[in-house]
Amino acid sequence: MQVNGITDLSRAGIFGGLASHSMLLGPTAGVGSLYIVNKALENKSVFLFACSILCLASVLFASSRSAFLSTIAAGFVYLHFKTANLGTFFKYFVAIFILLACSIPLWQGAMNGLIEKQNGNVVAGSTFASREDKWDQRFEEFKSNPICGYGFVSVDPTNKDNSIGAGGQSVEPGSSWLSVLSMTGIIGLIFIGSIYVEALLAVAKNSRNPFLFGVITLLTVNMFTEGYIFFGGSFLSFLFWITIGVCRDQKYLPIENLTNAPNDNY
Repeated sequence: MQVNGITDLSRAGIFGGLASHSMLLGPTAGVGSLYIVNKALENKSVFLFACSILCLASVLFASSRSAFLSTIAAGFVYLHFKTANLGTFFKYFVAIFILLACSIPLWQGAMNGLIEKQNGNVVAGSTFASREDKWDQRFEEFKSNPICGYGFVSVDPTNKDNSIGAGGQSVEPGSSWLSVLSMTGIIGLIFIGSIYVEALLAVAKNSRNPFLFGVITLLTVNMFTEGYIFFGGSFLSFLFWITIGVCRDQKYLPIENLTNAPNDNY
């Protein structure tokens, strides 16, 4: 779908869908694919498996390398904890590999955007050329005030890394984790790190919920190159923090309740 015809190519591309930007579409579609796969395995539904493939196609069409890699990482984590058995996990892995190999003609074209973006970065100097300037600037801001940081949701306006958008109305730090360090310093890192680690341990304990573990993995990896952790107006920021909240709540739920609870609760 198009957002608003040809005029929006710079914002969302021809394949924009309901998202205003491909960087929003990619990880959202990744979470959607994970959720539908989880439902498909529970219900053994071929229709839901087909829907999950459409979500994965959206990840590819978004041409977001971080969304693509984070979705793959989340899929491995999800399968590992869902199967809870190395042999079963290996069977799923082999089946998926064979399916992907046999269907190359169907999805190969959808990789063009990712390949072109990667080639463009290599020509510019490195694999992460589009992010390195922002990462370097976040480190500089952190070093200028390592205890409290440069300021909540703030960057140095004199930098030359294009972190500040057109008109000065938006900020793109280039990494959520580095923005925690540069904007809130060591103090902020301690507080947010403790919240995140507690959530991760709560959902990891006894492999309580593979789906939640997969979602938090996807967002964790994606946030290395996407800076939305503090951006309250962003859907991805909302998705991250509500995921953290649900994961932290797992420690208050008895194991037997989790085992018998329907997945619709998540």
